[in-house]
Amino acid sequence: MNTLFIRQRLTQIRCDKRISEYKMSYDMGHSKSYIQNITSSKSLPSLTEFLYMCDYLGVTPKEFFDEGIVHPDKVHTLTEIASSLTEEDLDALIAVANRFSELHKQKEKKTSKKLILEVLFLYSYIFSICQSIGSTPWDFKNSFA
Repeated sequence: MNTLFIRQRLTQIRCDKRISEYKMSYDMGHSKSYIQNITSSKSLPSLTEFLYMCDYLGVTPKEFFDEGIVHPDKVHTLTEIASSLTEEDLDALIAVANRFSELHKQKEKKTSKKLILEVLFLYSYIFSICQSIGSTPWDFKNSFA
């Protein structure tokens, strides 16, 4: 791992969140070119600033540096949600995640129609879980926005 990874990862997470370099620099209390200087190899953040960047982007330093995680901010959000679930809810979430993982692996082997039907089945399953706890998927989305 090198400084190029840090620059690319910062750019990737920032872009995933649709935050401009200027806005992130401004929000962190720096000049408008602060993040641009980091991503263009002109400088690197101090450790304190790096930790603040992670907090700003909604990831832990571990998630930031884990090359196996493609979207660390989304994994972080999912982890936060999962931490408050019951064991039964976690089992259901794991089952759905495993099924999505299987679908992802098989998507090149299946026709689009079959894949769409399976995704619709999974969505109906998620809706039934939400209905059984008296909520909707949008309630969860809005509570973490």
